[in-house]
Amino acid sequence: MTDPRVYYRIQMEAALAIAGGANYINDYLGLSYLQQYFTFKFCLGGVSKNSLVYLTSEEDPAKKNGAVLPSFIARLYDEEGSGPSSIGVPKPHDFSKFTEYFVERALIAGTALARDERGLPIPAAMKFLVGLLRYHDNSENPFSDSYYLNDVILALGKCLQLPESVILLERGDSKRYPSIYFFKEAMEEISRHLDLDREFHSHHGLVSAACLEVLFSLQVTQQIPYDLKVFLDYSQPQFHFNVRRVSIKALVKFGLSHAFVFKYLLYIITSEPSRDLRLYTAKALAQSLTSDNPGIQKQLQALVTSIREQQQKANIFATDDFVALIK
Repeated sequence: MTDPRVYYRIQMEAALAIAGGANYINDYLGLSYLQQYFTFKFCLGGVSKNSLVYLTSEEDPAKKNGAVLPSFIARLYDEEGSGPSSIGVPKPHDFSKFTEYFVERALIAGTALARDERGLPIPAAMKFLVGLLRYHDNSENPFSDSYYLNDVILALGKCLQLPESVILLERGDSKRYPSIYFFKEAMEEISRHLDLDREFHSHHGLVSAACLEVLFSLQVTQQIPYDLKVFLDYSQPQFHFNVRRVSIKALVKFGLSHAFVFKYLLYIITSEPSRDLRLYTAKALAQSLTSDNPGIQKQLQALVTSIREQQQKANIFATDDFVALIK
């Protein structure tokens, strides 16, 4: 992974393999190694190589509230915040070496793979990813690093999304989640980047799409409340297809019980200028109706009939084609 003579895709696979092997049995050595390498290679002002020493069980601050974490994670786990003191400030991307850029992105994806014995994300991994978002600065770079930010946000989303078994068992008692401490900080960073990308659009809307994808996944697991207004807002034509696609997926998932959402989705199918979005919306809606729900089927058929009667004679996606999809 660290040898520049090795083909970069093999380096990326090595990083993911190291992360995949990190678990509580081996004291998360793989995650420790990835974070140390990332700090030394891609950060400014990081810790020295010898400072990640193992603490004794008496010194371990991560053993509070019954949590048992390996000592290197205790070293990175700072209950006062998620500042850059442990990992340093991420360096701006100059894209002078594309191979290193892709390896860096693989390290980020690998960080989100580490889990404890209960399947929960590691607090150090969440702190690491939150720090990357909080102290990211690409303002002086003429080139966009939207794909990098997309990877960081999606990796953080994987850490935030807890296993369904844990959610069902411990819902209402968030203090029992070892990683929930950074949940608020992570959501603040996701909201901040979503707002920033609204003003300064990223390449192909990748940042907004990643933020909405995380919000959608957390709403599916009921870790945060439903918010149709956000997805309705980002489904508007002024946003890129990637952003609208995620919004449409969320509206289909959460909004079918609302008549106005039905009408809005069917309006997109019949009148949206983008053929790709019309087709995506039709397929998403058709797939959602494959379940045994005759009430929704009947309501949708009535709306399809109504729109067919009002349909203008124009070269648009035919309603008959959509009806064929849902039969």
